[in-house]
Amino acid sequence: YELGLGGMSSKRLTPKAIHSRHFDYNPVKFVACGGAFSAAVAHGETKGSMGNLFLWGANEVGQCALPPKNPAEVEVPTKVRSLLHTAIRSVACGGAHVVAVDTNGRAYSWGATHYGQLGCSVPPRTLSPPPGADPREADARELTQYQPALIQSVSRISIMKAACGLHHSLLLSDVSGDSSASRGGVTSTSGNEEAWIPSPDDKPTQTGASAPAVHVQSLRPP
Repeated sequence: YELGLGGMSSKRLTPKAIHSRHFDYNPVKFVACGGAFSAAVAHGETKGSMGNLFLWGANEVGQCALPPKNPAEVEVPTKVRSLLHTAIRSVACGGAHVVAVDTNGRAYSWGATHYGQLGCSVPPRTLSPPPGADPREADARELTQYQPALIQSVSRISIMKAACGLHHSLLLSDVSGDSSASRGGVTSTSGNEEAWIPSPDDKPTQTGASAPAVHVQSLRPP
């Protein structure tokens, strides 16, 4: 379903256009792909007033901004209803999580949060499952967040871009100003170590960055 075509027709070896009706007939300006889902930012004349972020594909942990496994798969590009009045500028997708940046430089995250990739201030609580329940399913529900939430720890920083790896995220901020808070922040995992809130890099002059599967790459001016 990550191709936005639905069912068996989603298995294609050659590119095929996704009909513009799925994006409210607005031009798509930005796309991103996750583990088994995709995202697109479409801009129209009324961008921001009726939402401009679309998601489709796997939704086992709420990565399509819908309740986990309800549905388990989103067949076609679907507008994120909880961001209807937020103009999204760019989006990044990880293995099963999403980070979006709006036109005001604010970052939102949702999906799997097993390793702190959503930038939460504290790890999620782990509760014992009720008798007779599958403990694996209970753990999965506790470690997901399907509603897009503002990343509070960087809410006062102007974020330029986000990048996501398999289980980690990176935020590139505006480097203007003298405050150390204006430096790029990263929430990542390394082995058994987990960072639950974005932490600034020690070199504030990054001009670009990417977060492949299990590592981070950054670009700095010469």
